[in-house]
Amino acid sequence: MATASRRAAWDAPSRRFPEQGARVTVQLPTVPVSPARWWSRLGRVRLALLAVALCAYVPGFWWGAPYASGPDRTNAWGVDDEPPLGPLAQAHDILKPKAEQNPNLGYPMLHPFMVLGSFTPYMGYLFVTGQIDSPSVAYPHGFSDPAAALHDLTLIAHLLSVLLGVGVVLCAYETGRVQWDERSGVAAALAVLLMYPMFYYARNSNVDVPVLFFTAAALWAFAIIVRHGLTMRRSLAFGATVGLAVATKEPSFASFAFAPVVLLFLPNPGEQALPVRSGRFWRIAIAGAVTSLLTYALASGLIIDHRRWIAHIEFIRSRLSDLEADGIAFVEMYPRTWTGHRDFVWRLTSLLADTLSWPGLVFAVGSVVAVARRRQRDALLALSAIGYLAVLFVSARTAQLRYVMPAGLVLAIYAGRGMVLAWESRTALRVPVLALGATAATVLTLWAADLTAAMLQDSRYAAGRWIAATARAGDALEYFGSEHKNPPIPASVVSQQAIPFRGSMFRADTSERAVRTIEEGWNTRRPRFIVIVPDYTNPGKPYTASCPPATFRALEAGTIGYRPAAFFQSPALLPFVSRPALDYPVVNPPIRIYERVASSTPPAE
Repeated sequence: MATASRRAAWDAPSRRFPEQGARVTVQLPTVPVSPARWWSRLGRVRLALLAVALCAYVPGFWWGAPYASGPDRTNAWGVDDEPPLGPLAQAHDILKPKAEQNPNLGYPMLHPFMVLGSFTPYMGYLFVTGQIDSPSVAYPHGFSDPAAALHDLTLIAHLLSVLLGVGVVLCAYETGRVQWDERSGVAAALAVLLMYPMFYYARNSNVDVPVLFFTAAALWAFAIIVRHGLTMRRSLAFGATVGLAVATKEPSFASFAFAPVVLLFLPNPGEQALPVRSGRFWRIAIAGAVTSLLTYALASGLIIDHRRWIAHIEFIRSRLSDLEADGIAFVEMYPRTWTGHRDFVWRLTSLLADTLSWPGLVFAVGSVVAVARRRQRDALLALSAIGYLAVLFVSARTAQLRYVMPAGLVLAIYAGRGMVLAWESRTALRVPVLALGATAATVLTLWAADLTAAMLQDSRYAAGRWIAATARAGDALEYFGSEHKNPPIPASVVSQQAIPFRGSMFRADTSERAVRTIEEGWNTRRPRFIVIVPDYTNPGKPYTASCPPATFRALEAGTIGYRPAAFFQSPALLPFVSRPALDYPVVNPPIRIYERVASSTPPAE
């Protein structure tokens, strides 16, 4: 009896003992891993990725926070960085609607709602401690210490973006893990983390990282459907996350334009033939679509403030018409000609290379091809990037770095999978492919380090210290262009625009008449300082578009009653790194300060 048991254990298929001296392999029984241990292991991976992402994005998140010592100093430095006052103004407009309101109509309301939610504990603290009373639209907006309050509110809004950026990385991990395996998930998360624009947009309060987070969450939900099949719960999760993405920024729908067709023809896992869709499938699909629409209606503000939503839609339509008619200054449009198509395709490709680096873009595209050759089903997520770029190509006819981030997200996920495939490969291509991926990671890391250093040592910090040390109480300071980009100015210094800035919709008057108007104004007002900070309105020039070139030359030559007094721009941490330009030249700009010459002619009595 015992002998028979031993024989069965040793060699059950042959019913024979192994011959004497033969090598014996003992197959130990598999011990199931408990769910608690499995989730504990996954938890450690997630915590490690969370820690790495926080270390990457936290340094410099305080960049751009205003020093609100005056009514024209309340905005953050970043273009479209709405906090601190933007979300508060949106809430004020909803609670106290008036005909003369002028809200930011460029985006739906979900992001302002999220920022307001993050503001709530701090605002409650200010109310309880008596640091805010009778909030109003006029400076100091009811704050007893507006400089401290608006600075802190900006940090809260920026920290929210940091956390959402970390969420993008974790969603990329989950997508790679579901789609392939845990190693691919980690590689995908690291590839997404290193996307160059993340190191800027995850540190301010633009809508681009929030919409990327919801896009990444929806792609994770879709990956689960592709891997495990469509169920009611998965359909509702996918629909809700898509609705949240679109409620943050409507063009994000393009990332999911492929989904209805794929879901309609996608075989269930394990099936080879195209499915015959039953009534149950249509109920599930319709439930997901309805969930998406309801989520958008609620989160976008359509239900909460229908009038504002209508105004937002009309604004988007008018802005698209202005773009088509080349009516927005400083925006390059690509005509619908063969030459325009070619140039626009090259523009989109270049922006993807700025997002992933050229080695990274080549590696990501090659990874998509490699994944598709192994298993076509695993390449379905790539349709998100293709569909998004196709819609952008057909509709927008203009592009910026932040516009291609959703496509870059998908390509980065595939780049992570490509690194794993290359690592596991035993072909002759293994070493060169891994070298290409490592080169991309190195380039992106250097870009990130250089940008982070530029944000930490922004020229405005040193310029603000110089003004604080040099200016006297009652001194006046004038500047050109938007007030968003100025260095910190002490409360004792009065500041204003040298000539009105009408925004990007209008081209500034730089004629001789404008030059005389500016000079006559300075002879009358006699400001002590003139500050020149370039911006996106005049690419490549050291002055903004509203500053006439003749005025700038006169300031430099000292022939208009002012002399160059100080120049600020921190040197690059890595001067050998050719870091791509951001959408707007807002980080560490060259700042020129001119001081009135004491012997300049006083105004006539």
